[in-house]
Amino acid sequence: MMDSHARERIQNIASKKLVMEKDKSIKIIHNTYTKSRGAPELLDIFCKNCNIYVMTYQKDGLGELLRCYLDRIHLPENLQKRQFEYQKGRKNISLVCHNCNTVIGTPMIYKTENRPAYHMIKEKSSFTKHKLPR
Repeated sequence: MMDSHARERIQNIASKKLVMEKDKSIKIIHNTYTKSRGAPELLDIFCKNCNIYVMTYQKDGLGELLRCYLDRIHLPENLQKRQFEYQKGRKNISLVCHNCNTVIGTPMIYKTENRPAYHMIKEKSSFTKHKLPR
């Protein structure tokens, strides 16, 4: 028998897939970062505390999800726009679950590339991979 959290997560994923089907505007970003790191994949990131969908992120290459670059966030639109707020000189705020207010990521600048990102807190988030749009 499925517990309520598992059922809620499945419903969340199903509704997210409907959004993906409706929103054909997601385009995979291919640039120097993609070329140097390897094949991209889209991840749906969830809050581990309440299993609610937080965002869709494009991860390039292999390895753990240590940080999420602001320019790789595809959905929702309010998180996607944070990259432009940062460019305008506004302070970046933490990545927080909109349902339970758990902090999932903390703002940082990845100094090697001078890129704004979120340092992901492993214990606070989980993700599922999905097929890339064609």
